[in-house]
Amino acid sequence: MIMETLNIKGFIKMALLMVIGNDTNLTQLFLSSNQLTGFIAPEISNLTNLEELWLNENQLTGEIPNSICGLTDIGDFQHHSGFFDNQLCPPYPFCLENYVGEQDTTNCD
Repeated sequence: MIMETLNIKGFIKMALLMVIGNDTNLTQLFLSSNQLTGFIAPEISNLTNLEELWLNENQLTGEIPNSICGLTDIGDFQHHSGFFDNQLCPPYPFCLENYVGEQDTTNCD
C-alpha cells in the first residue's frame, strides 16, 4: 500500500511523525486540530515528496527543525502549510519565519 495522503483527526502523539518519517510516498500530511503535544520530529525532513504540511491548532512546543526547509516539494509554505496556534519557539527556520503565524511563546527560553 502506498500512502499519499494522511488526514487524522482526534488525539494522537507527535511521535507518529517518527513512525511515518520514512514514508517517502507521502505527499500530504494533515494533523491540524488534534491536540498534539511535543516537538516536531527532525524525521519530518525524510518526507521528501511532501507537498502539504498542516500542523496548526495543536499544542506543539520547541523549535521547528531547520531541516524542514529541505522539503522543497512544498515550495510555497505560505499556501501549502500551517503552523499557527501552537507553542512553537523562535528562532524559526528561514523558510517559515514569515509563515508560522501566531504562537504562544510564554514557555520559550
